[in-house]
Amino acid sequence: MRQRYRRWLRLLPLALLALLVAPGTWWRDQPLPLGEQAVLSVTSLELDQPRHWPAGLTLAGAWHIASRHEGFGGYSALLVLPGDRLLAFSDRRDFLEFPVPDTAAGPVRIGPVPQDPAGRYKQSDYESATRDPLTGRRWLGVEGANAIRRLDAQGRPDGFVSPPLMQRWPSNQGPEAMARLPDGRFVVLAEGSPGSKPRNSEGVLFAGDPVDGAPATRFRFPRQGRYRPTDMAALPDGRVLILQRQITPGLPPLGALLAIADPATIRPGRPWHWQVLAPLSPPMPRENYEGLAVTPAPGGGHHLWLISDDNQSSLQRTLLIKLHWNG
Repeated sequence: MRQRYRRWLRLLPLALLALLVAPGTWWRDQPLPLGEQAVLSVTSLELDQPRHWPAGLTLAGAWHIASRHEGFGGYSALLVLPGDRLLAFSDRRDFLEFPVPDTAAGPVRIGPVPQDPAGRYKQSDYESATRDPLTGRRWLGVEGANAIRRLDAQGRPDGFVSPPLMQRWPSNQGPEAMARLPDGRFVVLAEGSPGSKPRNSEGVLFAGDPVDGAPATRFRFPRQGRYRPTDMAALPDGRVLILQRQITPGLPPLGALLAIADPATIRPGRPWHWQVLAPLSPPMPRENYEGLAVTPAPGGGHHLWLISDDNQSSLQRTLLIKLHWNG
């Protein structure tokens, strides 16, 4: 998807030139050498509460984050770590670990995800991520390879698998969304589908850890218009929230929505039906939202965290959005 999207951007007309000189446009500075410690610029954004959102969903914070570090940007997946810290993964193999802007302080770390010591599994376009809160293990969906990498609680290599049911997926359209469910099963969604199936993306439900060879079944994920799944996060009750994106008129040419679905309704070969929770349309900034994470909120409900992929382009920004949902 990313390669096709970048080609689309290069073909935009002179309107993009106007965007470059508009107030608030972010220009990427010259990068600093790659290293573990980094400085993160965090700018709070004043945004209005969208009027079309359902009761119980509120905008709790928004930040523009930036860094001159060479490894910064391109984030497609997001996790929450203990100690009020966030962990994002990019499509260029790098990670960003940083404190939650409104409640925590601490170091910022940027660097490459460690590769397999034997030199295997070099694909590094990370499009999705999930985590076991008990063991701290992380799993990364690798686009291009249609594979899943496992890391231990310290982020070190801990396994790799290329599931057979994922091998027909287009090389640049999945696995875009992945969630480990509270019962230990895994759900993985492709952005696209093999062959000519324009009305569905494809999904796989694993009975356990896919890296350990858990049995899997294939199902369909119905599309709404041009929307495609970009990330997914599990709720404590077993349901999942699904972030979706479409290319649409506007600058940047993107739209997004949040959906909710229940994995208990997944059936082999059948459509997995979902419901729209809320559109992420203006006054929410138009950006390429690709990462989603969920945490319990003090006092009840959940905090939903979104991060946008700037595609390494000065036309776009890395935004972090915090929502509160009473669902």
